[in-house]
Parts: sequence; C-alpha cells; structure tokens
Amino acid sequence: MKVLAPVPLRHTVSDQVNKTGLVTRPWQQFLMEMRDILNATPGKEGAVALTAQGASIVATAVPTSTLAAGLYRINYVARISTAAGTSSSLTVTLGWTVGGVACAFVGDAMVGNTTAEVQVNSFLVRIDAGTTITYATAYVSVGAPSMTYTLDVTLELLP
Repeated sequence: MKVLAPVPLRHTVSDQVNKTGLVTRPWQQFLMEMRDILNATPGKEGAVALTAQGASIVATAVPTSTLAAGLYRINYVARISTAAGTSSSLTVTLGWTVGGVACAFVGDAMVGNTTAEVQVNSFLVRIDAGTTITYATAYVSVGAPSMTYTLDVTLELLP
C-alpha cells in the first residue's frame, strides 16, 4: 500500500494560496496523492455482527445499499462461543450472483465442539449490479447446554 507523503507545512496557511487564488503546487500534489490513495482503498459496503446464535440462519442478505457490479471481498469469522454438551456442527454458506448465475461458497463444517474453534475466510467474488450477497448457517447441537456461536461478515468493494 502506498504511504502518503508528509503534509507540506513549511509555510503558514496564508502562504499556501498563491497570487491567483489557487493552492500552491506542493499542496496540489499532496491533495491529488491523497485522492489517489483513497480511491485505491477498498470501501466497506456492508457488515453483519451476530452473537449468541443458537439456531440455523436461512439465507439472509448482508445489509447494504444497492450494490454496483464489480469485484468484492467477502470476509467472515465464525466462532463457537458455547460448546454443546455432547456434539455440534456449524457450517457457513455465502451466496452471490454473477452473470445471472447463483453461486455459493460453503465453508467446512465446524465439528470440534470447543470454544476455541474458529473459522476465518476471505475471498473475492464478482457480482452483478443490484444483486445481494447472502449468508446462511446450518446448525446442529446435541446435549445440554446447546451450542451457541458468533458470526461476523463484512463486504468490501474493491477498486
């Protein structure tokens, strides 16, 4: 990632505007560089932060404004927060549409049944304009107490 040059503060603020009323060249360069860096930074488009979940979740859209067609990064982390008395399983599914075709990513089933069990993933998808990115979980818990889990999903538009 490109690092922004230091702010050109060699002169007082009144010296930063030249006789034509325009910002001086060092400030122009600094501001254009800042614009370029910001334009190259992924923009967060949506996020979900769920805690104390104790059931399956049907396919649910990540809350966003209307998405433009393009390349997106989907990040998620799922964690068992309470282990089940006997056994448990949690599977995360993410869905999107590209070229009019519904696509899905299905994570490995989390079957370790410990609170140290975490699944983290990040991947790129290209989506059609106006479609949604969805998340879902498949949950099984045997014995008391019941398994609970957390799920965080973020969606970033890439430049």
